[in-house]
Amino acid sequence: MTTHDRLVGIVGLGRIGGAVAGHVLASGRSMIGWARRLGSLEEFARRGGRVAGALTELGEAEVVISVVFDDEALRDIAFGSAGLVEAMAPGAVHVAMETISPRLARELYEAHSARGQRFLAAPVFGRPEAAARGELAIMCSGPEETFRAVDAILSSSGETRWIGPEPEQALLVKLIGNHMILTMGELLAEVFSFLRAGGIGAKDAKAALMDEMMPRVLAGYVRRLADEPNATRPAGTAIGRKDNGLVIEAAHALGVDLALARCLAMLE
Repeated sequence: MTTHDRLVGIVGLGRIGGAVAGHVLASGRSMIGWARRLGSLEEFARRGGRVAGALTELGEAEVVISVVFDDEALRDIAFGSAGLVEAMAPGAVHVAMETISPRLARELYEAHSARGQRFLAAPVFGRPEAAARGELAIMCSGPEETFRAVDAILSSSGETRWIGPEPEQALLVKLIGNHMILTMGELLAEVFSFLRAGGIGAKDAKAALMDEMMPRVLAGYVRRLADEPNATRPAGTAIGRKDNGLVIEAAHALGVDLALARCLAMLE
């Protein structure tokens, strides 16, 4: 049986899951899908997917992709008498594309393994618009053989990367990546608030800080901290503490609160 002959199941057909299903169907693969929202099932059927009458029907599939919201939702569809662990056949692969806890990824790996099934964690970076374009960044972890078995299917939705053999590892990358995104988003909001308060327009601020200088500085820190695990963090240096104090003082004078700078000031 070729890769394209394998039946692919999907649970969860929201904006990300629906886009993933569309790319898999467009690649010529047969699909069976289940979701709680009838509207998403109608769109899935219109694209050529087969709608499952019950979650247990996904046991027919050799690969089942789940794209639900959180740990609670995934536990609900994975465990129990009507769940994926019970329904899937030995050798079948469950690919979890949602962002879940590393703990649950390990539980799923062990539960599937106990029944002769396979599990791959595959959380994604990318907004629904990127999913629609097939431009997700898909972080994968679990046995490399399992990753290779489903890579062609996942690659229809974006660029895949195998992180390592333990099921938790892709989630560690995803979670710390999300932390980076949230932190950088907050930092940028503070940057532009601070400079606007000082009469500096966003266009000039972007040109001065973001276009050339900061990418070079950040690349240098990436190299240093990746290669030197015990390197002193920037905020812990004497000059870092001095400069952070100065920006807090300047922000206070401008009537701007720099919450991240205040947090850094509390670090030893």
